[in-house]
Amino acid sequence: MYPRWTAYFNVWAAVLFLPGGLAYFFRTGPFAWNGVFAFWVAASTFFLWLLVMTWLTIAAIDTEPSTGQPGPAAARG
Repeated sequence: MYPRWTAYFNVWAAVLFLPGGLAYFFRTGPFAWNGVFAFWVAASTFFLWLLVMTWLTIAAIDTEPSTGQPGPAAARG
């Protein structure tokens, strides 16, 4: 379904979310709630992940082979 690089991309996205958890411990600086690492890196990573996974999911749906069998709604009658 998904290319191999998608797994590596998801691992890197998870690693880049980790500094966001440090916002609980810092009041100022780059690890604070509005800092570079805790907010901007995590937010940018999330939106990039969302775009990539949406694009790959739509591409996977488009390339899914059709079985030619009716779905569950058609089977009910």
